Amino acid sequence: MLAMLWLQAPVTPAWVGPTIAVSLAVIALTCVVLGLTTVLLMRATQAKAAELGKALQAMREDLAPSLRALNRVSGQAEELAILAKHEAAGLLRSSRRARRRLDAGVDRLTERMVDLDALYEVVYDEVEDTAMGVAVALRTARTGGRILRRLTGKRSRR
Repeated sequence: MLAMLWLQAPVTPAWVGPTIAVSLAVIALTCVVLGLTTVLLMRATQAKAAELGKALQAMREDLAPSLRALNRVSGQAEELAILAKHEAAGLLRSSRRARRRLDAGVDRLTERMVDLDALYEVVYDEVEDTAMGVAVALRTARTGGRILRRLTGKRSRR
């Protein structure tokens, strides 16, 4: 391999060495600039991250009381929902009890109306019989009065 390098040395032009050296210097300078740019960007990113961290911490501190209050309110809302559910169940039971009692009352009232109707029929028949008896008695009394008048000889005033 050394022999090959020895043979290539006189063939290469003189400008190749300095060109390669300048190219390497440019590449090295580019790497240094790239490294410095990366370091500066990282510092700027760290500064922004620190600012964001502080802002996030401030937001957490501001939101903590609100979150605690929200948790309390949600707990109270849950208790209220349970209470409303129990109250609705109680109202439903009361409504069912009242409906059963109302149905029983309507049934009793219907029975009493039937009994009252039967009583009315009986009383009506009795009043009718009594009225007929009174009418018969009056007719009999009139007839008896006419007979007495005829026997006594007095005239009616009609």
